[in-house]
Order: sequence, then structure tokens, then C-alpha cells
Amino acid sequence: MKKRLIYALNIILLVSVVASLLPTDPPFKLRKVLAQYSWYDTLNLYQNITTYQQAIQNITNTYSFAIDVYVYITNVTNQAKISLYKTTANSTTFITIQDGSITKSEDTYTNLQPSEILSFDVSAKPTSTLTISESITVEKRVELIKSEVVIPPPLPPIIHKYPLTVHVIDLFSMNAPDLTVLIKDSTGTIIANLTTHADGKTDPITLAKGTYTVEIYKDNKFQLSQLVHLTEETTLTLQIGIPIIITFTHIAIIALIIIILLIIILYKKKKHG
Repeated sequence: MKKRLIYALNIILLVSVVASLLPTDPPFKLRKVLAQYSWYDTLNLYQNITTYQQAIQNITNTYSFAIDVYVYITNVTNQAKISLYKTTANSTTFITIQDGSITKSEDTYTNLQPSEILSFDVSAKPTSTLTISESITVEKRVELIKSEVVIPPPLPPIIHKYPLTVHVIDLFSMNAPDLTVLIKDSTGTIIANLTTHADGKTDPITLAKGTYTVEIYKDNKFQLSQLVHLTEETTLTLQIGIPIIITFTHIAIIALIIIILLIIILYKKKKHG
């Protein structure tokens, strides 16, 4: 028993150490899209000239809380004619097209405060091969987002569970079948209703570590009650005060004992007579 207890304590300690080393889920942001729309800007390109348009789009936070503004490109015309294109706002670059390729397609401006304005500027420069003026149209998608930091709930506590088997024997230490075994928790609630088999044992039931009450009934009549402190795999043996099965052997033994007692009594009477 002592070795089994030490082994169980070592297992519990090992599980606790491993659980403490497991990574916990970090906080994350839950995104809720409040509004979204498309935005088009058209610019004329001229050879060797960079075209600027300031405040081409202004977004004002009309909400009573801070929001994030997510902008991403969805389409562009005459992309091959572009040497350098940028969409910027409040020192954040959202979109970049360089040498005919989209090198940055999206970005998010975070924590735009109530009544604060996000003012967008665009600039475009054509490639050196442009000989006549061309126009480009850049289509963007805008999403106004409410972000909430969500902290995941802590991991559930580790619940240690162990199998419990109840073994019932009768007055003659014989296995007692067909008995009702009730198992109650610390509040007195019945959590299991079991029956003993031919070997006098119930089916094992797995329960959380704790204290339980085991009650034995024969033909709905109470026989015995026993507390059990479940801290490991347990087979609880209980002896009730009545015989369940009296075999011919038991009858013969009882008869033999009675005969012997009668002989002793008669011998003593005769001796003292």
C-alpha cells in the first residue's frame, strides 16, 4: 500500500509540473466590423511627374469609442504604368505599388479616437516608358472595426479520478450477489446505484478524488454504511451480518457443531452426575 501511495504521489507531482509548463492562451482581439464600403481614386499620370492628392478621403470616428480602420486594395487599372504609388494617412502607409507590382496591399490604423480624423493622401509616379498621359484607378475597401481584447478563461483544474469497486461478503465470508449498492457524495446525493455480481463485486465506477458513502441493501432493507476516502484505485470489501447463501456444506458444518456441543454438554452432565 505504501509503495502504491508513493507511486500515486509521484504521478500527481509529474502531472502538476507538466501542466505548469504548458503554454496558456494569450489575450487576443475580437474584431467586429461596424461599417464597410469601397473607395475609388483616379489619378492622371504624366511623364516624369509625381502626382499628389492630399486629403482625398477623410474618415471621422463618429462612435463613442476608439475604432480601427482597415484598408486594402481590391483592383487597379494600368498597373504596369506605375513606377511608385502610395496611399498614406497619419504617417501610416496602407498601399504601395512599385514598378508595376503591388508590394503592400493592406494595413490597419489602430485606436482612432472619437471625433479624430484619419486623412488619406495618395501619390503616383509613372514609369519612364510613359510617353503620353494615362489615368489609373485604384479601388480600395475600407472597414471600420471595433476591437475588443479578449482574455481566454483559465484552464480547468485537473480533476483526479480513480476506479472504485465494492466487494460484499456475508456472515460466512461468502461472496454476496444481487445486493444493491448505493454510492453517495459528500452532500448525500446518490451518484451511483450498483448491483453485486456472483463474485460479490460491483462493476468498477470511476469517481473524482474525494469522500463518499457506500450503503448496502438486501431486498430494499438497509444492511451497512461505510465512508470511503477515494485517493487511489480502490476495492472496498464490506461484510454484512446475515448469510446470503447457505450451502449444504454450511448446513453440515452447523449440524456438526451442534452435535459436538450436545456431546460436550451430555458428557459434563454425566461426569458431574
